[in-house]
Amino acid sequence: MGADGKEAKPGFSGWNRRILGGLQRGVRKHWFTLLLLGIVLAVIFRVISLLWPPDRVVEKKVIQVEVVSEQIPARQGQSIREGQWVQDGRTGDYLGKVVSVQAKPSKERTWEDGELIMSILPDHVDLVLIIEGPGEIREDDGVYLGRKPIRIGENRMLRTLYTVFAGRIDYLSVLKDEE
Repeated sequence: MGADGKEAKPGFSGWNRRILGGLQRGVRKHWFTLLLLGIVLAVIFRVISLLWPPDRVVEKKVIQVEVVSEQIPARQGQSIREGQWVQDGRTGDYLGKVVSVQAKPSKERTWEDGELIMSILPDHVDLVLIIEGPGEIREDDGVYLGRKPIRIGENRMLRTLYTVFAGRIDYLSVLKDEE
Protein backbone atom coordinates (compact mmCIF):
# COMPACT_ATOMS: atom_id res chain seq x y z
CA MET A 1 0.00 0.00 0.00
CA GLY A 2 1.13 3.50 -0.76
CA ALA A 3 1.20 6.55 1.52
CA ASP A 4 -2.21 7.66 0.26
CA GLY A 5 -3.87 4.41 1.30
CA LYS A 6 -4.30 3.11 -2.25
CA GLU A 7 -2.70 0.00 -3.55
CA ALA A 8 0.34 0.93 -5.63
CA LYS A 9 0.85 -0.55 -9.07
CA PRO A 10 4.16 -2.28 -9.49
CA GLY A 11 6.84 -0.13 -11.19
CA PHE A 12 5.03 3.25 -10.96
CA SER A 13 5.09 5.65 -8.04
CA GLY A 14 2.39 8.28 -7.73
CA TRP A 15 4.60 10.94 -9.30
CA ASN A 16 5.47 8.75 -12.32
CA ARG A 17 1.83 7.81 -12.75
CA ARG A 18 0.78 11.47 -13.01
CA ILE A 19 3.55 12.39 -15.48
CA LEU A 20 3.21 9.36 -17.75
CA GLY A 21 -0.58 9.41 -17.61
CA GLY A 22 -0.54 13.08 -18.68
CA LEU A 23 1.77 12.32 -21.57
CA GLN A 24 -0.46 9.51 -22.76
CA ARG A 25 -3.51 11.77 -22.67
CA GLY A 26 -1.56 14.52 -24.48
CA VAL A 27 -0.39 12.13 -27.17
CA ARG A 28 -3.93 10.94 -27.71
CA LYS A 29 -5.12 14.52 -28.13
CA HIS A 30 -2.27 15.76 -30.30
CA TRP A 31 -1.39 12.87 -32.61
CA PHE A 32 -2.23 15.00 -35.64
CA THR A 33 0.14 17.75 -34.48
CA LEU A 34 2.93 15.20 -34.06
CA LEU A 35 2.23 13.81 -37.52
CA LEU A 36 2.44 17.29 -39.06
CA LEU A 37 5.66 17.98 -37.17
CA GLY A 38 7.15 14.76 -38.54
CA ILE A 39 6.18 15.68 -42.12
CA VAL A 40 7.62 19.19 -41.76
CA LEU A 41 10.90 17.81 -40.39
CA ALA A 42 11.10 15.30 -43.26
CA VAL A 43 10.56 18.05 -45.84
CA ILE A 44 13.19 20.27 -44.20
CA PHE A 45 15.68 17.38 -44.18
CA ARG A 46 14.97 16.64 -47.87
CA VAL A 47 15.47 20.29 -48.91
CA ILE A 48 18.73 20.55 -47.00
CA SER A 49 20.01 17.28 -48.51
CA LEU A 50 19.19 18.54 -52.04
CA LEU A 51 20.86 21.90 -51.53
CA TRP A 52 23.93 20.60 -49.71
CA PRO A 53 26.89 20.63 -52.09
CA PRO A 54 28.16 17.17 -52.96
CA ASP A 55 31.68 16.40 -51.82
CA ARG A 56 32.49 14.19 -54.80
CA VAL A 57 33.33 16.90 -57.33
CA VAL A 58 36.47 15.72 -59.05
CA GLU A 59 37.06 18.34 -61.71
CA LYS A 60 35.43 21.43 -63.14
CA LYS A 61 35.64 21.40 -66.94
CA VAL A 62 34.14 23.05 -70.01
CA ILE A 63 31.63 20.61 -71.52
CA GLN A 64 30.47 20.61 -75.13
CA VAL A 65 27.09 19.07 -75.92
CA GLU A 66 25.44 18.45 -79.29
CA VAL A 67 21.66 18.69 -79.13
CA VAL A 68 19.36 17.62 -81.99
CA SER A 69 15.87 19.05 -82.13
CA GLU A 70 13.72 17.57 -84.87
CA GLN A 71 10.64 18.92 -86.62
CA ILE A 72 10.29 22.23 -84.84
CA PRO A 73 8.48 25.12 -86.55
CA ALA A 74 10.81 27.11 -88.82
CA ARG A 75 10.08 30.43 -87.10
CA GLN A 76 10.89 28.91 -83.73
CA GLY A 77 14.14 27.55 -85.16
CA GLN A 78 15.09 31.01 -86.39
CA SER A 79 14.80 32.39 -82.86
CA ILE A 80 17.65 30.16 -81.62
CA ARG A 81 20.96 31.88 -82.38
CA GLU A 82 24.63 31.65 -81.52
CA GLY A 83 25.57 33.30 -78.24
CA GLN A 84 22.23 32.66 -76.52
CA TRP A 85 22.23 31.07 -73.10
CA VAL A 86 20.52 27.70 -72.75
CA GLN A 87 18.80 26.50 -69.60
CA ASP A 88 17.27 23.19 -68.62
CA GLY A 89 13.53 23.67 -69.09
CA ARG A 90 12.58 21.75 -65.93
CA THR A 91 15.20 22.75 -63.36
CA GLY A 92 16.22 26.16 -64.76
CA ASP A 93 19.91 25.21 -64.48
CA TYR A 94 22.28 27.05 -66.80
CA LEU A 95 23.73 24.60 -69.33
CA GLY A 96 25.86 26.92 -71.46
CA LYS A 97 25.89 29.11 -74.56
CA VAL A 98 24.99 28.17 -78.12
CA VAL A 99 28.24 28.02 -80.08
CA SER A 100 26.86 26.73 -83.37
CA VAL A 101 23.43 26.30 -84.98
CA GLN A 102 22.79 24.20 -88.08
CA ALA A 103 19.32 24.07 -89.58
CA LYS A 104 18.18 21.48 -92.12
CA PRO A 105 14.75 21.00 -93.68
CA SER A 106 12.67 18.45 -91.77
CA LYS A 107 11.80 15.21 -93.49
CA GLU A 108 8.74 13.16 -92.72
CA ARG A 109 9.05 9.41 -93.10
CA THR A 110 5.93 7.40 -93.93
CA TRP A 111 5.33 3.86 -95.13
CA GLU A 112 2.90 3.14 -97.96
CA ASP A 113 2.47 -0.36 -99.37
CA GLY A 114 5.74 -1.47 -97.79
CA GLU A 115 7.74 1.45 -99.26
CA LEU A 116 9.43 4.19 -97.30
CA ILE A 117 8.36 7.60 -98.57
CA MET A 118 10.28 10.65 -97.43
CA SER A 119 8.78 14.08 -97.90
CA ILE A 120 10.10 17.49 -96.88
CA LEU A 121 8.04 19.47 -94.38
CA PRO A 122 8.17 23.07 -95.62
CA ASP A 123 7.34 24.80 -92.33
CA HIS A 124 9.61 22.71 -90.07
CA VAL A 125 13.36 22.38 -89.53
CA ASP A 126 15.74 20.00 -87.78
CA LEU A 127 18.28 21.84 -85.65
CA VAL A 128 21.71 20.71 -84.51
CA LEU A 129 22.97 22.91 -81.67
CA ILE A 130 26.43 22.88 -80.15
CA ILE A 131 26.31 24.14 -76.55
CA GLU A 132 29.38 24.84 -74.40
CA GLY A 133 29.19 25.44 -70.68
CA PRO A 134 30.81 24.87 -67.32
CA GLY A 135 30.31 21.41 -65.90
CA GLU A 136 31.61 18.98 -63.35
CA ILE A 137 32.98 15.50 -63.66
CA ARG A 138 31.95 13.60 -60.54
CA GLU A 139 33.51 10.36 -59.49
CA ASP A 140 31.15 7.43 -60.13
CA ASP A 141 28.34 9.79 -61.22
CA GLY A 142 29.39 11.10 -64.62
CA VAL A 143 29.23 14.52 -66.23
CA TYR A 144 27.01 17.18 -64.68
CA LEU A 145 25.68 20.36 -66.23
CA GLY A 146 23.75 22.00 -63.42
CA ARG A 147 22.30 19.73 -60.76
CA LYS A 148 21.51 16.80 -63.03
CA PRO A 149 23.86 14.43 -64.84
CA ILE A 150 23.81 14.69 -68.61
CA ARG A 151 23.90 11.57 -70.76
CA ILE A 152 23.98 10.85 -74.49
CA GLY A 153 20.55 9.77 -75.75
CA GLU A 154 18.68 11.76 -73.14
CA ASN A 155 15.71 13.92 -74.15
CA ARG A 156 15.43 17.27 -72.39
CA MET A 157 13.27 20.34 -72.48
CA LEU A 158 15.56 23.31 -73.16
CA ARG A 159 14.93 27.03 -72.87
CA THR A 160 16.58 30.10 -74.37
CA LEU A 161 15.62 33.72 -73.94
CA TYR A 162 12.94 33.43 -76.65
CA THR A 163 11.88 29.81 -76.97
CA VAL A 164 11.33 26.46 -75.29
CA PHE A 165 12.02 23.29 -77.26
CA ALA A 166 12.71 19.59 -76.85
CA GLY A 167 16.12 18.25 -77.74
CA ARG A 168 18.03 14.97 -77.70
CA ILE A 169 21.64 14.84 -76.49
CA ASP A 170 23.60 13.22 -79.35
CA TYR A 171 27.20 13.98 -78.40
CA LEU A 172 29.09 14.94 -75.27
CA SER A 173 32.70 16.05 -75.00
CA VAL A 174 34.92 17.30 -72.18
CA LEU A 175 37.01 20.14 -73.61
CA LYS A 176 39.31 21.73 -71.03
CA ASP A 177 39.67 22.97 -67.49
CA GLU A 178 37.29 25.72 -66.51
CA GLU A 179 38.98 29.09 -66.30
